[in-house]
Amino acid sequence: MNQNRWGDEENICTVLGISKGTLTLLRESEYLKEGTHWRERDKIIGTELNTNNKEAQSIIYHLSWCREVISIWESRDAKLPGIRV
Repeated sequence: MNQNRWGDEENICTVLGISKGTLTLLRESEYLKEGTHWRERDKIIGTELNTNNKEAQSIIYHLSWCREVISIWESRDAKLPGIRV
């Protein structure tokens, strides 16, 4: 997956090596900011999306920006075993 692409939850979790629960926790705790790290799919027009699901998911994430925040979060707040950042 290209580092500058938006992807659905499944793809982002696979590439970063984290669970969907961890990604949701980071979003709901506002480590990942709406509009920067994640967006509602319906609000993106003309953006190349990377998804394997035929059924559109409502939230998409920016890979490199999420990776950056997760690296900072892990170094300061919590260790995530097996994360690939």
